[in-house]
Amino acid sequence: MSEFKNAPILAAKDLAVGYQKPLFEASSISLLAGELVSLVGPNGTGKSTLLKTLAGLLPPLKGEITLCGTLFSAIPMRMRAQKIAAVFTQGQIPYGMTVREFVSLGRIPFSGLLDSRNAKDEIAIEEALTCTQLENFAGRQVRALSDGERSRVFVARALAAEPKALLLDEPTAFLDVPHILELFRFLRKWAEEKKAAVLLSTHHVDDAIRFSHKLISVDGNGKIAEGLPQVLKSSGFLNWAERG
Repeated sequence: MSEFKNAPILAAKDLAVGYQKPLFEASSISLLAGELVSLVGPNGTGKSTLLKTLAGLLPPLKGEITLCGTLFSAIPMRMRAQKIAAVFTQGQIPYGMTVREFVSLGRIPFSGLLDSRNAKDEIAIEEALTCTQLENFAGRQVRALSDGERSRVFVARALAAEPKALLLDEPTAFLDVPHILELFRFLRKWAEEKKAAVLLSTHHVDDAIRFSHKLISVDGNGKIAEGLPQVLKSSGFLNWAERG
């Protein structure tokens, strides 16, 4: 069990995901306030599909999803966007937009498309830039940055929304080792301090075991498991990682 006793921020019951047939067995998932949860598994086993389903970008094949105790389908889109933010590795890179301008897009669920930002919005943007160590990049164009720097910009945009649930698809993909460790430490601390739920997919299984409160693992053979990192490891459910 997690050290956090709060009700789930994001939960799924008897959930099956995929496009025409399930990619793995139906399962129940619970992301609690204050938790950093890592989603691990071999390539092509449905991790991104699961994240997109939990983010509301794909309909589930079966089951139901709740956000802060309310059925996902019953939450208006704008209110949903105020509570959940997602970052995917194939996100579009804006042309001619500075880092600060791009990060400020995270406030659209609150400020609207006409961008009627207020002082609270500006504070959230500045905090997101600071948290991701992008203050010195604020005036640079996103397209001029390295892949690793762009990854941090996309995370910053999501943080600017101050979500209750943060979903990240391979945020460590283009980072070097120091920045990978830094990101894990930061996301764990952010989840705990903000009482938010963070779910990230990653291929860095050892780091996920070290920093995550909990793991969700798919094994490539249609099975999925959720539990404490050391429990899943000792049970043999992570043996696929040792086989490379």
